[in-house]
Amino acid sequence: MKNTLYLLSLLLIVLSSCEKELEIKTKEDENKIVINSIVNPDSLFSAEITKTFSPYEKFIVQELENAQVAVYENNIFIENLSYQKSPEDSLGRFTGTFRPEIGRQYRLEVNEPNLGKARAEANIPARANISQEKAVKIKWGEDNLTSVRFNFSFVLEDPIDEDYYFMTIEFPVFHVDTITRDTSFFEFQYCEIETGSLPLHQLYVRNGLIFNDKSFNGTNHIISGSATTYAHAFSENTHDVDWDDRDKIFYLDFSKMYIRLHHINYELYQFYSSHAKKLASENDLYSEPIPVYSNIENGYGIFGGENINLRQIVVEF
Repeated sequence: MKNTLYLLSLLLIVLSSCEKELEIKTKEDENKIVINSIVNPDSLFSAEITKTFSPYEKFIVQELENAQVAVYENNIFIENLSYQKSPEDSLGRFTGTFRPEIGRQYRLEVNEPNLGKARAEANIPARANISQEKAVKIKWGEDNLTSVRFNFSFVLEDPIDEDYYFMTIEFPVFHVDTITRDTSFFEFQYCEIETGSLPLHQLYVRNGLIFNDKSFNGTNHIISGSATTYAHAFSENTHDVDWDDRDKIFYLDFSKMYIRLHHINYELYQFYSSHAKKLASENDLYSEPIPVYSNIENGYGIFGGENINLRQIVVEF
């Protein structure tokens, strides 16, 4: 018994004396280029170019400002993007002088002397047609002052091809000048969406829905459901405003609903879907690790194409 106690005491002493911070360093040549670029016909071609970092080091996003970023359209060189950053931006972007066009195939090639070359390809889908939009405000629950619910519906005219979508429903938030009482648009607030007309859809950031057309390919499909918004939430930007002053400074306009339907390419759908699954499993201790999809050759990130149809609907009360 004495020998056992002696051995246990000795083990505790050894363990406590050996306690030190574990330092694991990664080699510089293990770093990769990270490309984040989602292009559409309504905006200039642009991309964020950074590099990976060790998970054991301080979280710092390092931009590759001196990288060469070339764009090709249908295998024909278009131009090199130039790095731009305004004072209010947290990250700069490499921006071009043209807008991508529907049906064209684009290739993004990034060359950085210390990290080598990375590349990816993406196409721009056509804008999805929607019609017969309708939105009705309904009474929901006892607390109708801070939570408001709407029924909505519209017809999606889906093409014959395999298609992928990302949808958000929003209401505008306005700022009120407390002195002049003038109002100005502040931002959009996103709704929680519930719908039974989209089989196998996934919930993603900003309470948006990701879905494909496998169950209604090539038809005029009616998408309907409910959208709930919270008047007290407003925005992350208003969290520092005192509760008693919020209704005096910001207000939600419930007279117009905005449906934003992104027609996205396959690569962007895969990225959104894998990222949504990863976010959904973060609090599950028993879930398997979920890798986030990337289409970057010799790097990480996403290069995707989309076309956005933004529709304004007058709400019926």
